[in-house]
Amino acid sequence: MNDKTTTDLVAQLRGWQEARIDLAVKRVTANAADEIERLRAALVHSVSVVQTWHNMEIPQKQRSELWDIYWRNAPEMKPIREALRGNAA
Repeated sequence: MNDKTTTDLVAQLRGWQEARIDLAVKRVTANAADEIERLRAALVHSVSVVQTWHNMEIPQKQRSELWDIYWRNAPEMKPIREALRGNAA
């Protein structure tokens, strides 16, 4: 094999390797997007359950205001708020 043949072969192998890597990245990215959406939906549902639970003994007129205070200030809600990027669920 001469140097040009070796160089061409290496270039072909690199191209093949880059194509395989691109395909793998696309698959991982698609799977991650699906998983992120699944986890986000689970968090939104969980917030809804927590909101229902916390509102059980609160008069109807005060629920929205008290939930808003809890949502914004409770330390245990902070990681959920951050995960949902501050969007009220």
